[in-house]
Amino acid sequence: MKYIKKIIVWGLLSLFIQFVGFFYINNYYLTKGTGNMKIKKVEKKEEKKKDIDIDIPEGVKNITVSFNGKYVAYYDEKGIDVINTITGDRKKVQAEKGAEINNYTWLSNQSRMLIGEKISANNGGTTLKLTYYDAGKDEKGEISDTQGNLVNLAKLNKDASIKDISISTFTNTTYVKSQQAGNRCTLYRVNIMHEISKVEAKSYLIGNIKALPREDNLLYEDLTYKKIYSTEMKNPIEIPGLKSPTILGVDDNDLVYLGDKDEDKIKKIFYGKLKDSAESWKKIDMDLGVDKEDIYISNSGQIYINNNLKGTIKEAISDKEITYEGKFLHMYEGGIVSISQGKLVKTKVE
Repeated sequence: MKYIKKIIVWGLLSLFIQFVGFFYINNYYLTKGTGNMKIKKVEKKEEKKKDIDIDIPEGVKNITVSFNGKYVAYYDEKGIDVINTITGDRKKVQAEKGAEINNYTWLSNQSRMLIGEKISANNGGTTLKLTYYDAGKDEKGEISDTQGNLVNLAKLNKDASIKDISISTFTNTTYVKSQQAGNRCTLYRVNIMHEISKVEAKSYLIGNIKALPREDNLLYEDLTYKKIYSTEMKNPIEIPGLKSPTILGVDDNDLVYLGDKDEDKIKKIFYGKLKDSAESWKKIDMDLGVDKEDIYISNSGQIYINNNLKGTIKEAISDKEITYEGKFLHMYEGGIVSISQGKLVKTKVE
């Protein structure tokens, strides 16, 4: 028993000596001479890559930008040129065999575009169809339904063409406006299954179209009676104080933005949700009037006004101004695209 007690005592004594030794080393020996030492965190800074120079030829049509500004596109009689604004890589997107490109539009949340193509038959007829191009994958293809059948919108007269494409990104529904002689228009709906149906519109003379992102609902302009209709409403949209309406845009929350035209200038902007009462819509007065083409509605709901003479973009509600170089071309989420001395310029909007 005494032997066991001795072992325990010596063991405790050994632990005590070790503890005292570690305490001295940690608090006195290792800290000796370090009283004036300062610790500074060093972070390696990586240089941000600048977008390279992109040449834009004169006279090209329909210059557009992908939602994030990574790609810029324009088209000529040979097809659509798609340029990566970061690397400078260029791709030529051509129509399917025997077809020509009428129209194209970027998706609002992907680097992907839908393309309207026209196939002219020997008998004088025309077939309208949709194809797609994914810029990130450099992939072009035709759109088919669940049975593998290619999606052709309609067979019309030879003068028919696709004039506009609008996409409801959250419902995967696409609306297409075709036009024939006499400006007679037809609307088509392509659902998530790529099934096609004709929209029973209230007018044959149709102006701008715009699909709501979160609802399967299309806004379109009746040019005959200067009304705006929704495919989900029987009567035209009527807002107090809005006399000559035109569609300016929609945002990701399904807020609708309408302009009031007066002698080809937008003098007022009204915005609200279709489900809300007309009296609850908000209004912004534009004292001097603005060209419709100079108004941009962002996906997040900012209203920007372009001033070509000053080279500025102003946020309508906050009056914040952003200066850009050269001639304004387009806006994307978080930036402005302009052209200066034949070069593409991207300016951040913060």
